[in-house]
Amino acid sequence: MINSSNESDLTRDALNDRVLSTPFNNPQQHVLSVDQFEQLIINLSDSDKMKPAGEFLKHYFSHFPFTFSTTYLKVLFEFYKSENQKNLELISLISEVLTSLFLYNDQNMSVFEVMNDENFYNCIWGYIDYVPQVMILFKWLIKTFDSAFLFALNNEIIEKLLIIIFPENSTTIILFDFISAFARYTQYYDRFFDLINCVCNITFSTINIDIFSSGLSCISVFSKRCADIALQVFRNQSFFEYCQILNKDRPDTLRVIIHFIDQTLQNAQILSKNGLSGCLGSFLSSQFNDQNTSNYLSPNNRNIILCIFNIICISLSMNDESLQKMSLHALSSLIFGSQLVKYCISNNLHQLLFKIARSDFPFLFLIEVFRTLSSLVAFSDKDDTKILIDMGYISLIEEQIEIMSKIPNIIISALENIESLGETYQDVSNWSDLIFSNETIVNQLQFIIDHPLEVEEDDYHIPVDIHARALLERRSDCF
Repeated sequence: MINSSNESDLTRDALNDRVLSTPFNNPQQHVLSVDQFEQLIINLSDSDKMKPAGEFLKHYFSHFPFTFSTTYLKVLFEFYKSENQKNLELISLISEVLTSLFLYNDQNMSVFEVMNDENFYNCIWGYIDYVPQVMILFKWLIKTFDSAFLFALNNEIIEKLLIIIFPENSTTIILFDFISAFARYTQYYDRFFDLINCVCNITFSTINIDIFSSGLSCISVFSKRCADIALQVFRNQSFFEYCQILNKDRPDTLRVIIHFIDQTLQNAQILSKNGLSGCLGSFLSSQFNDQNTSNYLSPNNRNIILCIFNIICISLSMNDESLQKMSLHALSSLIFGSQLVKYCISNNLHQLLFKIARSDFPFLFLIEVFRTLSSLVAFSDKDDTKILIDMGYISLIEEQIEIMSKIPNIIISALENIESLGETYQDVSNWSDLIFSNETIVNQLQFIIDHPLEVEEDDYHIPVDIHARALLERRSDCF
């Protein structure tokens, strides 16, 4: 324990030669003097004054950047040393003070750099198992410094977490948040397999909505970066069992899980390259063609599509506009193959979408409806494209032509697919004419070419003006 007789000498030795930088947009009186800081240090060791002193330091470090020397922080580090401190309440408070720097004081990286030190990691590591605030502090260190992550990895943090994380643990939410800090270290994802499974099993078996939400939030930061982890989550037996019992009576959990699915499916190109589309496509082919693909597909692979579509169907049937909007966005991200289109049509999702598109919904909501409908058209084969055209897709685009300025690329892709099929199959050769004889659509395509900066550039592999020009150039071949 640091005693008060030593504290004054310790602090003076540390601060006598320091020079405080000029305050940044703060009055000079906000700068702590050496004596004031010494008194705060002394107060931290007084059980009656500890909390007010800690709150003052949090406020000071958070709201007055550039007004203190990093030596102040080094003095605080002394409390972590085993020969000086055993008061866990004080350790927690000091960790909270240091964490406040990451939350508010991002203007001065030199403040952070003083913590980028293996000696400091060693000082606080001994507390990480049983002082939650230390784990929160280390989470910020991992998010900021590669060296902190490597230190944790070398000190068997994954093995440690697998021991201390369990449903009844009061710090489960903090543990999930801590694990999420690993997400940016993608080159180590193969080492996270057991940890992600552990998080999944706890998340999908809990009845606590806070644990459920934090668990899915943790998982999603990994799954949206890595297709293999996305597949791992979707194949998890606990995920499947949870989705089987999901219904309209649980709107809170529906909202959380739809957000998770939407986040996970945002990078559809990565998912497609890494096998999700192959997995789903093979499964759907087996459903429609009655082919045996058991060598490729396990029951858990089939669970992926069943779970996702079951959740989306439930959400779309609910009278909750924000949930429906999120569900539609997730669905549009999921559609990247003709077999997925067939699955949607066989489950009459297209009929629901056309019904919504013709209803009096807000414009921003209709954008998601048209995004999903256009995804269906863009990836459909001739038979399914005919179904969607006959239900009025072209007329819907014409009636709501301003939506093409909001989601231009996916609508252009849908029109491209219609035109290409019309050129390929003699029995639907009039499809090209449906596009190029429509003055409203042609004029909008030309507007996009002439004014690309006035339309929104949705996430796509080709600039929108080039995409629109490529489609219009096919017009000359049709006449």
